[in-house]
This record gives sequence, C-alpha cells and structure tokens, in this order.
Amino acid sequence: MFLIYRQNLQKLPQLSAIHHNNCMYIAHHLLTLGHQFRYHLPSPLSDGAATFVDMVPGYRRLGTETFLAQMRTQKDELLDRLSNARSFSNMEDEDNYTAAHKAIRQVIHQLSRLGKVWQDVLPVGLYCKAMGTLLNTAITEMISKITALQVRYNYLDIFSFLLEFRLLFFLIPIPILSSSIH
Repeated sequence: MFLIYRQNLQKLPQLSAIHHNNCMYIAHHLLTLGHQFRYHLPSPLSDGAATFVDMVPGYRRLGTETFLAQMRTQKDELLDRLSNARSFSNMEDEDNYTAAHKAIRQVIHQLSRLGKVWQDVLPVGLYCKAMGTLLNTAITEMISKITALQVRYNYLDIFSFLLEFRLLFFLIPIPILSSSIH
C-alpha cells in the first residue's frame, strides 16, 4: 500500500508529516499490544509469548525515512529558489537586485507555508527541528554566496537581504506548549 501513495507522500508535506505521526503512533501501540490483549489469547500466547515488539523498528524507520525524504525535497526547493538570486552579485544592477529579492520572498513564502502545514501535525520538538533545519539551510546558502563574492559591495545592501529573514520569525508559527503556560 505504501507504494501506491509514494508520489503523494513525496509531493505533499502535510501528508508526509501525517504519515510520520501515524507510523510513530502504530509503533508506540505495538509495544503494548501483546500485553493489552494477553488475557484474550489462547494458552501459549497468554503467557507473555505474544508481542509485536519486533515490528516497532520497521514502522519507526518507515515514518522517519518518509519525513526525511520530504525534508530533502523541501531543502532542494529552497536551494533551487535561492539559485535564482544570481549569487547576490552586482546588487547595484536593478535586475540582479530584483532577482535576489524575489528569491528571498519565495523562500520566506515556502517556509511560512510549511510552518502552517506542519504546525498542527508534527510534535513540537520535531516541528522546531524541521523548521530550524530548513531555515538554517536557506541562511547558510545565502551567507556562503555572499561571502564568496570577491567584489566589495556596500554591506548595508547585502545586510538588508539578510534582514528579510527576520520576517520568518514572525511568519513561521511556533506552537506553544500548553504545559509551559502557567
């Protein structure tokens, strides 16, 4: 059945997050399933011989691999968008400035969209790690392209592009733990 939905899991970030959660949920319940129904099983199995623990690593691996494949897809899309920024070179040229600005806006849009899609699906820790990893990828790519420039530009202009990312901290919703609110 996984093969039937493979394309959808690769294309749709929300579906891959739900699939990840489902796999982790099933793995969690497989740990206790044998003990939970122990008294309903025939004699040799009711003595503690019936467990499903051996299936747990497979489900965990399936969920993790699917989500990591989605993370690679999102990373590739971010890098592709930033490749249209013309390496942030010759920012005095209007076309280069516009291309770089457009690339940053596309990255901000992609990350904010992912934030909205994953916020209510993923556990808080995984959500923060995933979004932080993708944000780090984008910022690292920008900084590496900017520092690779051998021409000295007005650093204020280049820094203004980096400031565009400040918006991400307001656009990417960070889930609030209900237990941390007192």
